[in-house]
Amino acid sequence: MSVYGIVATTSLTVAGALQSTIKQPIFRILRCILDSDSIIYSSFSRRLFANFIDVFVLIIISWLIGSLAGGIKSIAYVTVCIQGIAFYIYTLYFHAKSGQTPGKRVMGLRVFGIDGQPISFTQSLRRNFIFFLGSLPWIIGTLVAMSNIPDEQFRELFVHPKDLHKLEDSLRPSWYLSVQFFWGAVCFAEIATIFISKRRQSIHDFIGKTIVVCDRKRETALVKTAP
Repeated sequence: MSVYGIVATTSLTVAGALQSTIKQPIFRILRCILDSDSIIYSSFSRRLFANFIDVFVLIIISWLIGSLAGGIKSIAYVTVCIQGIAFYIYTLYFHAKSGQTPGKRVMGLRVFGIDGQPISFTQSLRRNFIFFLGSLPWIIGTLVAMSNIPDEQFRELFVHPKDLHKLEDSLRPSWYLSVQFFWGAVCFAEIATIFISKRRQSIHDFIGKTIVVCDRKRETALVKTAP
């Protein structure tokens, strides 16, 4: 998974903690108030928990992909590229398919176009393109670092991931850290727009012309089954 994804998750965690501390009890945050006459936009915290679920799934997928290299550097070049774009492909596919990633499905959220129509493939492509751009510095930086590690040393360190990652970090290009700071700022801007936007849209929602709303059917079912 790209560093952009990790930074985004960390930023969401901090902001979510602040919101829950300042505003409402957790059980109020995790539900949407039903209103039959208007669209119910997702709260930030609900999107946060959906993101946690998706990141957990992607960590497992990323680990499985990385293990395929088997210490062979030529294969590792390919797996690094796949790991880097995994979040982009994951969100692109599920949003285009149903408007819901597994995390959003669990949390009762769905992505629609701002016109209320199901999100199209083109909208999903635009909406999630920022994740692709965010993954490029990690992919390029990691490939450059790996190219500076002798094949035999890479094979030996492959069974010691912490040592391998530490070495890769020391061999990344000089521009890498500055670019990551830039993407960190983008992450915070994404969070800020959710709080100040009338429809609780993040930057990638504006790019894709989409909104994230509560799934009415799921909310209605929850209310009916509540004690």
